[in-house]
Amino acid sequence: MALPCSRARAQATASAGGAGPSKPRRQKLWLNHYHYTAWPDFGVPTDSGPIRTLSHALDGCRRAGAHIVVHCSAGIGRTGTFCTIDILLQRLDRLRHQLPSSYPPADGGAGATPADAPAAAPAAGQAAAAAAAGVGGGGAAGLRATLKDLLNVPAVVHGLRKQRMGMVQTGEQYTLCYAAVVDELLQLRAAAEEQLQLLAHEARVRGPPPSAPA
Repeated sequence: MALPCSRARAQATASAGGAGPSKPRRQKLWLNHYHYTAWPDFGVPTDSGPIRTLSHALDGCRRAGAHIVVHCSAGIGRTGTFCTIDILLQRLDRLRHQLPSSYPPADGGAGATPADAPAAAPAAGQAAAAAAAGVGGGGAAGLRATLKDLLNVPAVVHGLRKQRMGMVQTGEQYTLCYAAVVDELLQLRAAAEEQLQLLAHEARVRGPPPSAPA
């Protein structure tokens, strides 16, 4: 899916503290500006796909350690909605990569604990890291409980409103946050089912393994 916005890249010079007030240290920085043009004020897009695509497009910036600033007209409605969706998708993506590839077990029993779970994570993902490290003990039920805790839309919106009043202004915007998470989960499930079908087809083509010599 193409990005639902225009993108511009520019270079700016920023001043930071240096040896003294008369000699600030100057540094050239690259700015990537994404301008979402298809989201009406006080409204919502007709589809969550473009918003989720834009959220994933920022993953490279996050991996590079770049700071991300989000704003709209008033900085609370569309901004709050995008931030909510972006936080939830990051949590889901982090959990997806921390779970063992064999999880959940076919019998619903305990799964393995991921060995590469990070010792520390950003505040928005600390719960995801902790839950992913211990989710295997509950089998499928544990995974459902983890998802329910991590993908708690009211809790995320409440946390944002404690930082800036009025984040997510309308009921439509609030509903869009739920729709985006559901759409992302459905897309992940469809991709997983497609991968399973490809693996099953490959197994049929290869046939059974040769029997060991007597």
